[in-house]
Amino acid sequence: MTDTNNQIIPQRGSIVDNKGIPLAESHKIYNVIFDPAVIIQHKQETIDGTLKLLADTLEDVTVEQLSKLLVDRKRSHYELIAKKLTYTEIQPIDEALKEGRIKGVAFEEQYQRTYPYNTLASDVIGFLRSDGEGLWGIEKTYNTYLSGTVGRRFGSVDGQNRFNQEDIVATTGYNVELNLDFTIQTYIEEAISRFYETEEALSVRVVVMNPQNGKILGMASYPNFDLNNPYDMRHLLDEETLNAMTTQEKSDFLNTLWRNGSISKSYEPGSTFKPFTFAMTLEEYILDPHEHNFLCNGYKVAYQGQAPIYCWKRTGHGNQTIYEAMSNSCNVAFMDMGEAIGREFFYNYQRMFGFGAVTNIDLFGEESFRDLVYSYNQLNPVEIQTSAFGQGFQVTPMQLIAGFSSLINGGYLYEPQLMRRIVSEDGLLIVDNKPKLQRKVISEEVSFETSTALRHVVDEGTGKGAKIEGYSIGGKTGTAEKGNRETKDYIVSFIGFSPVVSPEIVTLVVVDDPVGVDVNSRYAARIFKDIMENVLPYLRVTKEYEAEVPEVIIETEVVVEGTEDVEETTEEETTEDVE
Repeated sequence: MTDTNNQIIPQRGSIVDNKGIPLAESHKIYNVIFDPAVIIQHKQETIDGTLKLLADTLEDVTVEQLSKLLVDRKRSHYELIAKKLTYTEIQPIDEALKEGRIKGVAFEEQYQRTYPYNTLASDVIGFLRSDGEGLWGIEKTYNTYLSGTVGRRFGSVDGQNRFNQEDIVATTGYNVELNLDFTIQTYIEEAISRFYETEEALSVRVVVMNPQNGKILGMASYPNFDLNNPYDMRHLLDEETLNAMTTQEKSDFLNTLWRNGSISKSYEPGSTFKPFTFAMTLEEYILDPHEHNFLCNGYKVAYQGQAPIYCWKRTGHGNQTIYEAMSNSCNVAFMDMGEAIGREFFYNYQRMFGFGAVTNIDLFGEESFRDLVYSYNQLNPVEIQTSAFGQGFQVTPMQLIAGFSSLINGGYLYEPQLMRRIVSEDGLLIVDNKPKLQRKVISEEVSFETSTALRHVVDEGTGKGAKIEGYSIGGKTGTAEKGNRETKDYIVSFIGFSPVVSPEIVTLVVVDDPVGVDVNSRYAARIFKDIMENVLPYLRVTKEYEAEVPEVIIETEVVVEGTEDVEETTEEETTEDVE
């Protein structure tokens, strides 16, 4: 008697967006197994019919090959002759088996992971290793839930070549439902694509979040990759470059490509950090925001003997209120705030806002970059004052948007969340991922003042390029040098939200090393505006006002009857405002 003990691979659970659109799913495929030891026991007519049907149905399988197996492998019960076929491809064989017209053929059922939208959210979704385990992204983070339980198939062939089988059924994996919204994700990636049609940059990263609860509605990066073919680099590297790369270089390139940069790559936040300094100043009432004026002559000396630190506007901003300093993005004013805040308060607030710590987002690969944020003892006068305007320390995009959300939502710091819930195949709720409040950072009053100041940035200040007619938008620009400051390489960013009161959405755009003569945050603001012009109507965010429709002036000539004189008159036609 011959015994077998084979695994039954379970169907992996699906990954879907917040409306049930599949982003990753598994489809059943079949391997065809030829059993020479069984088939040779049958009549020649049955043998011939079996071999002919297999050869007619399966590509690259011939009668001659099968006949050779009957001779060379006549004691074998397992010869793999075709693999990874759909049911449509094996249907004629399956029907013939059920009708008893052929013998000595069996199927192995397996599952193939597919990603319907190829590159969509590639560094969020992740993909599988060759053994079916999650390698990156959600596939790895929730691998235990998605995988299911392996079954077993016990079989034996008795002395009369009869096959007896008993199965321990495999358990299908659970489905992971995300907060990610397919439509918003598409808007993000289309906006990035349009940016690259006319511009060049090393990379672009975008995160869209609900600031009221930490739910991630969209997250995308470029360069990206095809989830169905993650090892393919041809869309990014030419053939000559690929051929010149070593195996290790290719491996390093791919691991960088697959890693989600919004949680694993750091950068100086630049002026997008200024709202945090603004909020610290108001929260501790270090300066009277309604009485104190900041004088900017274009530079500040942190202490006697220290080289001057310049404002981006070398001629200076003159006297300005704290709100004007925010709109002007004045470095000197924020250095003054940092100096007034002092080491202890500044250090504690940075930690309370989450900088130098993981956000605990449910995505594999997050890094804290704790070593790239000044420790308490490192925060000397220069370090405090430069940190106050976002220079000298580093953050991840996820740290920044999570902390920024607390500035505008009433002061509450939430953990960012990708997973909405986990459900079984039949809809049973396994995990319900409720919003996770970490702590209260600032008061609602200070949050309101900060949001109002950020609106002025967009309405009147450096963020005008992000303004969207009809909507109240608040936000902050950011430009930071990276690496060796002599090379003049920049990371530019914009973070903005809407509406200003009770915001429903916050979006961060980070553009690494854009190519241009005058590099500034307009590159990031342009992508932000492109995304939000689509997302705000989609989410049905209420407009604050209707966009003004310009008057149409039509000039006509009127001939006065009975005279030869021609008189010019003007007729005004006003179109009604439309949404």
